[in-house]
Amino acid sequence: MVVKRRNPAPTRRRDGVRRAGEGESLVDIAVEQLRDRILDLSIAPGSHIGERLLATRFGLSRTPTREAINRLAAEGLVELQPHRGAFVPPLDLTTIDELFLAARASERLAAHHCDFDDSNLVADIEEIQRRHREAVRRRSFLDVSRWHAASRVRLADATHNRFIADYCRRMSNQMRRLSWLVYRIEAHEAGFPDRPILLLNQLHHDLTQALVERDRARLMHEVTHQIDVFRMRVARTLTRDIEQEFAPD
Repeated sequence: MVVKRRNPAPTRRRDGVRRAGEGESLVDIAVEQLRDRILDLSIAPGSHIGERLLATRFGLSRTPTREAINRLAAEGLVELQPHRGAFVPPLDLTTIDELFLAARASERLAAHHCDFDDSNLVADIEEIQRRHREAVRRRSFLDVSRWHAASRVRLADATHNRFIADYCRRMSNQMRRLSWLVYRIEAHEAGFPDRPILLLNQLHHDLTQALVERDRARLMHEVTHQIDVFRMRVARTLTRDIEQEFAPD
């Protein structure tokens, strides 16, 4: 028996803009493409996201344009400034420092309230971790950032508290730009992808074990440790990038 696809893959025009597949709207396509371009820094931090851009590129009128911008704002990827419009959040050193402080708090909050009886929690986390490592092997850095965030979101969803989950989801979205940047820079180093995968294997194992053992203190330690490890990687890659930029010829 041949199973028909209900949602055929969207096609792509010569200009690179996707046509909507079945069940998708132009707003869906606009949100997806803008999200990806914000995350991979093609749309630079601090950039203005105007109605003219969405109207020209996606053929959106004012109402769906506002819907697309509002959806990205709800994800934390766009900031709405009164009388100025929508902007991509900055990614300077002060912002990065604030992001890590907030991300550390959100992940500890999720770990503290995580329900160990949540159905399929361990299996879901393990599958997300597997996909994360596979994305690293494929050098698919947007997927790397997506699965990195997904593990945090799944843990937050296990609190069964929508306010905690929403907070953690926004923080995970904000951290995706840093995740993309770190892996994109590390990909040029010797030992990639084996070195980061070896690190991920250990970090993923330790977090999973905390869930299996229902050890809340260990779980809080592991999520804190992982955010601290990621912060050190960000500092290292940014320092390396600066050193290369100003290295003598």
